[in-house]
Amino acid sequence: MTLKLYWPAIIQQNDGHLLFIADNDHLQDYLTLDAHFALPEDKLIDSQGQTILVSQLHRPPLTSISASIAPPKINKTSLNEFIAIIRLYAQQQNQCCTSKITFTNFSQGMQIIQQLD
Repeated sequence: MTLKLYWPAIIQQNDGHLLFIADNDHLQDYLTLDAHFALPEDKLIDSQGQTILVSQLHRPPLTSISASIAPPKINKTSLNEFIAIIRLYAQQQNQCCTSKITFTNFSQGMQIIQQLD
């Protein structure tokens, strides 16, 4: 099974911090350089709301021993949950009027994250 991600995406860290991930190259850089700092609860949310634990994305290369590793489990973050995540992050960034933040799709929410970074 090939994992299909929709860009842009974010990494939601356990402390509520969000990292904007523009594309697959940016994700690969993150996985190579920073994923070893990820906590078990850190997750990637893509532009369709697909949610995957970072620990499932950062895996060793397949060998004859590890070839039976199951594919990543994909969950779904609802748009309302995503709005709440963005509002909390905006609050942490000392933005005012965060309760007024709203959008109608994940891509619009990703644009807000990019602007806050």
